[in-house]
Amino acid sequence: MKRELRGAYPALLTPFKGEKLYEKGLEQLLGYCLKKGAAGFYVGGSTGEGFLMRKEERIRLLTAVKEIVGERAALIAYTGSLRLSEAVELSETAAKLGYDAISSVPPFYYDFGFRAVKEYYGALAQTGLPLLIYSIASSGVRLDFGKLCELLEMENVAGLKFTESDFFLLQQLKAKYPEKIIFNGKDEMLASGLIAGADGGIGSTYNLMEDKYVAVCDAVRRGDAAEAARVQASANEITAALLRVGVIPGLKVAMEMVGVDVGECLRPFAPLTAEDRAFLRGALEKGGIL
Repeated sequence: MKRELRGAYPALLTPFKGEKLYEKGLEQLLGYCLKKGAAGFYVGGSTGEGFLMRKEERIRLLTAVKEIVGERAALIAYTGSLRLSEAVELSETAAKLGYDAISSVPPFYYDFGFRAVKEYYGALAQTGLPLLIYSIASSGVRLDFGKLCELLEMENVAGLKFTESDFFLLQQLKAKYPEKIIFNGKDEMLASGLIAGADGGIGSTYNLMEDKYVAVCDAVRRGDAAEAARVQASANEITAALLRVGVIPGLKVAMEMVGVDVGECLRPFAPLTAEDRAFLRGALEKGGIL
């Protein structure tokens, strides 16, 4: 890996205008997050609406982010696809562009079985970049301790994006594989994940509150659990409001409210109602974001 992967990484929103990548907004968003302390970005994942984008659009996003960021931050490309050949092509593209790592959820929807999952990750791991396995229960694919160990022991698998609530499992994995990178994936539980051994966090609400998550990481690193819990609780108040209105559409509206125009979501995401916008503005004002 070119850079050490740790700290608080926004799972980057993708700005769209008229269902096309809005590169001016992308540049503005990246600059906003960098000023708030982002050491890296997770590009083109579910927060970035990658599942709604065509392959060519995903390639353009990866290219544009690299062109804007350059060497200022680490970049992890989400390259997953239900079609293995597409996932491999996206991973090879990320390698050519100079990304630091790739990541993917396991193949989902169909009951592929673990052998197919392992072969899928094996193919991505051969494309030239360190690979972060992405364990998330909402994918419908359950990766238990034994399966995660098998995957982490594969060549060129650098670690794990762990979007689960089982911090005993996280702690046991980090104890067994201290050299592997583990990113906590639940925004509202970053402090817990770090205390259990995670090296950093990746999350949607980091786009809006990167400074808060940097502060949580710094507090845990200093051994100040009380301060980590305090800052985490303040971030969680905003997260709760975003969960009520819809996280990704809500984040795009929230970014607009703080002066960063990231456009709209792709359909079938529905725009926020006037009532939801008013509720969200009130939460941001109460939470000191506005």
